[in-house]
Amino acid sequence: MRRLSILSFLPLLFACTATTSDGTGGQSGAGGSAGTGGLGGSTGTGGSSGTGGSFGTGGSFGTGGTGGRSGSGGAGGAPNDDAGGTPDRPSTADGPPSGDVAGNRTAYVFTTSSTGYGTPGRITSLKLDLATGALTKGPTTNGRNNLFYGAFSPDKKYLFTVTEEAPSAHLSSFFVNAGSGALALINDVATGASNAEHVAVHPSGQWATVAHFTGGQVTLHPVQGNGTVGAPADTKLAATTSGPNCHQTVFDSSGSSLFVPCLGARLVAQFRLMNNMLTPNTPATVSVVGQIRHLAFGTDELFAYGVTEVQATLVTFTYDKAAGRLTTVGSPIPAFVTEAGGGGHVIVHPSGKFLFVSSRFDNKLVTFSINAGTGAATMASSTDDSLSYPRDFALDPSGAYLIAGTQPNSVATMVPNKRPDGGGKLVVFRIDQNNGSLSRMSTPTTVESGSGSVWWVGTLAF
Repeated sequence: MRRLSILSFLPLLFACTATTSDGTGGQSGAGGSAGTGGLGGSTGTGGSSGTGGSFGTGGSFGTGGTGGRSGSGGAGGAPNDDAGGTPDRPSTADGPPSGDVAGNRTAYVFTTSSTGYGTPGRITSLKLDLATGALTKGPTTNGRNNLFYGAFSPDKKYLFTVTEEAPSAHLSSFFVNAGSGALALINDVATGASNAEHVAVHPSGQWATVAHFTGGQVTLHPVQGNGTVGAPADTKLAATTSGPNCHQTVFDSSGSSLFVPCLGARLVAQFRLMNNMLTPNTPATVSVVGQIRHLAFGTDELFAYGVTEVQATLVTFTYDKAAGRLTTVGSPIPAFVTEAGGGGHVIVHPSGKFLFVSSRFDNKLVTFSINAGTGAATMASSTDDSLSYPRDFALDPSGAYLIAGTQPNSVATMVPNKRPDGGGKLVVFRIDQNNGSLSRMSTPTTVESGSGSVWWVGTLAF
């Protein structure tokens, strides 16, 4: 399923499917920026969330005990954006304790990983030393088979993950312990569509959206104040063409617009979130030259950047925020220098001065500089230091470090690029704040031994 939609010859290898073990293939996406901004309408009046039961300590998710679940609490009102108001935000009054790393902040890296496609997945928490870039492994939580992508709530209390399962993927919610990085399962729901590649959380924290590869569905799930996720409130097809292969969902910072890169259909679907439903915008899609996989907005949201999977190119868009519309500009830029195939993820640095893309076949991370006036991106540097098939990566919230996950790369067609034993690790790079070049910090940290794979990487700082 998600395998490189493009080359059916590499089913496991590419973006979508690769999910090998629980993480399954889809790419990570980190997509649009999670700004503040409102949905547009005022929040619904529904009941406020109740106090709910305390989180139990039970066993791990998916195997043994289910772990304590949160109490049901009230449903809380859902946002409605046709009145132009700003939705309520989850309370952060009971925020996490002070940290114990540089600057009295605690930073964590979370990964989903597995030993192979179809095997049980794991979520691992690691503490990131903001002074040195060193990682210290913490708790591991067992998860469902084909566990893939994750996303955090804006208030940092909850982690949401999706699976590449069929006939229905699953969306799970976990409570994040800010003091230890440990996770506790809250609940798990079926999405009703096959092979989820990506999950995104609305800036208000009240919605989660899931992109599905096989049928091209996008599902909209309510999120209660206690982190409980609900069954889909709305399901839409991202495109009418057969096999759109949705690979990511990305909100703009206002939360009023949602974008869905569709690898198979070579387009980005454009939705507005209105009346608690996803409504196709006008136009409903934007065509792309190449099989677009992931999308990220620039810091000012005047531009957006997409990475294609098979072609391994960078696509630039202008963005009309008021209308919620993307427009492609210029021609796609070849992002990688040796072997096309395997374009993975894209992230814009918080400074807005550069962006990063991953090239799995090349085992590379590539830095592009961004022209602040025109939005034009120019390839500036790259590194393959200790990297093998870097599917997903993340920046720490301060923008000081880039953390990349690795997988075995035996599928590369060029012999020098084959690195079959380099998977299952996290590699930390320091980011040069002037030019975006990357310098590896220390010995890579093993998350999965043997030929394991890291599917998703996420970061939090408290």
